[in-house]
Amino acid sequence: MSLLQIKEKLKKLELISKIKKDNIFLPFLFGLIGILAFEPFGIKFLLFLSYGYLFYKLTYQEKNISFKTKISTLISWFIGHWLIGTSWIIVSIYYYGNTGFAVSIILFLLLCCACFVFYFSPFLLLKFYKKKYPFKALLLFISVLTLIELGRNFFLGGFPWLRPGIIFNESILSFLLPVIGTTGASFLFYFLCFIFIRYIKINIYSLIVLILFGTMFQNNYYTKIDNENLTKVNFSLVQPSTDPFTKYDPKHLLSVEETLINLSKSVPSNSEFIVWPEAPLPYPNSDLRFLNIIKQLKKPLVTGTWTYSGDNLHNSILSTSDNNLYNKVKLVPFGEYIPFERILRGLIDFFDLPMSQVRPGKNNITSLKVGDYIFSPFICFDISFENLFRKNIDKSSLFVINASNDSWFGNSIGPYQHLEILKTRANENKIFILRATNDGISAVISNKGTIVDKIEKGESTVLNSYAYTGTERSFYNLFGYYIVFIVMFFCLIINFDTIKRIYESN
Repeated sequence: MSLLQIKEKLKKLELISKIKKDNIFLPFLFGLIGILAFEPFGIKFLLFLSYGYLFYKLTYQEKNISFKTKISTLISWFIGHWLIGTSWIIVSIYYYGNTGFAVSIILFLLLCCACFVFYFSPFLLLKFYKKKYPFKALLLFISVLTLIELGRNFFLGGFPWLRPGIIFNESILSFLLPVIGTTGASFLFYFLCFIFIRYIKINIYSLIVLILFGTMFQNNYYTKIDNENLTKVNFSLVQPSTDPFTKYDPKHLLSVEETLINLSKSVPSNSEFIVWPEAPLPYPNSDLRFLNIIKQLKKPLVTGTWTYSGDNLHNSILSTSDNNLYNKVKLVPFGEYIPFERILRGLIDFFDLPMSQVRPGKNNITSLKVGDYIFSPFICFDISFENLFRKNIDKSSLFVINASNDSWFGNSIGPYQHLEILKTRANENKIFILRATNDGISAVISNKGTIVDKIEKGESTVLNSYAYTGTERSFYNLFGYYIVFIVMFFCLIINFDTIKRIYESN
């Protein structure tokens, strides 16, 4: 073998090594930086870099890069963005499900594998996208990606987390959310990413343009609260910050009860009602101890509580003004219910979790009354689902009350992401939201999706605040994401020839 041939082989090996490093590290890094676009970081333009890189690698990859390499690119990006971005689930399963740490990791990885197969592997359809395809083909793939994202509302009970459209809230484009919702905002986000990589050369100048564009999405745009012709209501949110384990320990029960009672008795006289978080007491509302505590309060109370309907246990919200109940609809996987329960329960001991017997609510109650006010109730995970939230806001409701318990997320980024989603719901539907949690973050959110007042995580105190009531609804609240569906349907129709070519290429 000649010296020249040896040099050529070494160059090839060096190129292969470089490609392999790029396939593993760079996609992971770009997936990871996308997490920083969400709370508690809020560097929103990084999400454009994250998805822009992924789209570029899956569409304009060099010719000598194989399809297998593109799969490794997607998996690496998925690990960096999705596994790290939702790793707080491990903490939730560990605390909420009372499982071992190793078991929590296994369950989390199984959930992620299922999400990848059903909702992220279709990203590989982008391999059919070519430069020679017309501009309209872009719209086809953007529609596919939006439908994939929307599909996460339903698999394993639904897990619509880390959705790109959320970063539109509190930005210069936040006015779009009350019109097109998070789904429409995600569609627009994908469109902007594709436009950037399709028509702008990748260099330092385009990077500067992207960063300048991304600054429009930062949380530095003050949005005035819509309070014209609205009535102001004063209330108190109680955040007891009790330990999720000791709450169910009989030795600490008296301390839990005293904390709630003392905080509730400290509210000012102008407060019209009190709100407690999700299931702050370890016993159901039918328990005499619960009834005795309620009698000690001089003001109407809205609280989370455990309730029974026959043999079924429900996670509920109760208002003492009308003694009516709302039962939680969307339960937490591996915390309140077991996915594929008939198959898994009893098969392995760790699937028999102590709090996995809760049943979802199937009633049609979408409003409760507290004092003179009608409100729409939601519990914890319910607020993650934009269409459920939209449809369950009663026409006569003046505001929303959300009882939650993010203590199961520990000191992870989960509570901050959860609050960010709730802020988006408020903006989408143009309604104030009163949120009481066990250990934070309790908050009052305006009808513009901004925080009026809040209690930081870990504090045991009362938030005495206000909101403005109103029954006027946003365009999105009235019509949902029909506009987005119409646009996506139109994209499919005009791409009939593109779909035919994709079919023929197989």
